[in-house]
Amino acid sequence: MMYFTNVNLRITSLIYLFIPNLIFTGAWFKDIISLPLACLLLLFVFDSVKSELNQDRFSVQTTYLPLKDIVILLLLSLGLCLVFGIGEYRQQTVDWGTNNFKVYDLVNYKWPTYYDKYNTFSSYYWAYYLPTAFLGKLLGIASCRYIILLWSWIGVFLILIGLYKIEKGLKFVFLFLLFNNGNTLMFIIQMLNIPYLNQFIINSNVRLADFNITFWSPMIASLQWVPQHLIPAGVTTLLILNSESSKNYKLEILILLCNIIWSPLICIGLLPIVIARYFDKITTPQFYKLLPYFLLMIVPFIPSVLYLTSNRAIELSDTNGFIWTKSNFWIEGYLAFWFLNIAVWFFLIKESLKSSKQKQYLFCALGAFALLPLYRVGMFNDLLLRGIIPSTFVLGVFITQQLANLKIQSFKFIAYVCLLCFLSVPSFIRIFEGIRPSSPVTSITHPFQGDMKNTMDFLKEVYTERALVQYQLQSDSFCEKYLLDTKKD
Repeated sequence: MMYFTNVNLRITSLIYLFIPNLIFTGAWFKDIISLPLACLLLLFVFDSVKSELNQDRFSVQTTYLPLKDIVILLLLSLGLCLVFGIGEYRQQTVDWGTNNFKVYDLVNYKWPTYYDKYNTFSSYYWAYYLPTAFLGKLLGIASCRYIILLWSWIGVFLILIGLYKIEKGLKFVFLFLLFNNGNTLMFIIQMLNIPYLNQFIINSNVRLADFNITFWSPMIASLQWVPQHLIPAGVTTLLILNSESSKNYKLEILILLCNIIWSPLICIGLLPIVIARYFDKITTPQFYKLLPYFLLMIVPFIPSVLYLTSNRAIELSDTNGFIWTKSNFWIEGYLAFWFLNIAVWFFLIKESLKSSKQKQYLFCALGAFALLPLYRVGMFNDLLLRGIIPSTFVLGVFITQQLANLKIQSFKFIAYVCLLCFLSVPSFIRIFEGIRPSSPVTSITHPFQGDMKNTMDFLKEVYTERALVQYQLQSDSFCEKYLLDTKKD
């Protein structure tokens, strides 16, 4: 048997999410800004870890993980990374064409990355790629495929450990991996070609004008397409769900702040989880006493916030706005999204709302499912697709908890597992395609296609000019003038 507590998981998660923040702060901003802020970040991490280790061990949930289960979770997390092309052993999605260019540019360009052809600095959340690129600069770009695989493997393993600890078993982990959206049901509806419904159920999605209202399976599709969003969302959400007995709010707030440079969209998506965690604690003497400390903790992250909010995409009005300004069928599409993705789990959700001690998280997650589809951000509705990931973890956890508590022979268990398997057909296909021998189109060492020489070229050619703008810093912005280390040496 191996002794594994929430203290281990929380400290490891903090260090994992913190490392890219330290690299980014130290390399992107002027020395007069980066050096004191990096020292402040290290001080906060040291203090948070110290507080965690000094907690009363009897008040912290303890889980015994058999070595066998740890090995299974390690192999499962590695297998998921490999079948989706991380490490370049199998085919990759088209988005990995961008990812390979991102790492290539970070290794070969001076930081912060500047693109002469476009006369612009990049403005992007680089956290997922920075450890790989940092070591790639030291060890050579050929090492990057192995480093990004190792880095992703650790992140996915932390997620699976977090899932395991919720119900203390592998059964819960495997059931959770089956949780998916209702797109397979939409495929059946689409095949029936019902005249009215085919106005907004298109390509197995609720589609309004030129964008979808949907979410991805928390683990399978999200890992395949957006590991840079999935990992911080999964690690942070599960850490909070596993932390009800902990009173080390310093560490939790620091982890939430570390998410900023991982993904601002995930930060927005984490707000319902934060509300559920702290709503009844914010007026307690212990929390109130720490408020000045929390405000000071925000300071080293302010330059990162200014950097990300200086993105040119903020100026775009054609991709941002309420859904009722984009389609005449927005009410029908919104209701279809809710019915086919949420209402199908009504009986399990109802049971959770009645019996769960942590039902505030489910309430807040359902609130996110209600609100996030109403406003579109980004050409691919990125706010919903990425921002909803934390809430999909919460919804999946509560649904899986109810399933795990049912008798395997019961009709309800069999019926819902059959539904899970039916909805997960796309996930099974993805995994099967990833198992079959294949090769990626591009690699980190050679991401080039045609005349595309860097990330900006790829975005312009493969996506559109609008996608290109989403990666560019506003020219002559406050961030560029006063914060970025703009020396070209």
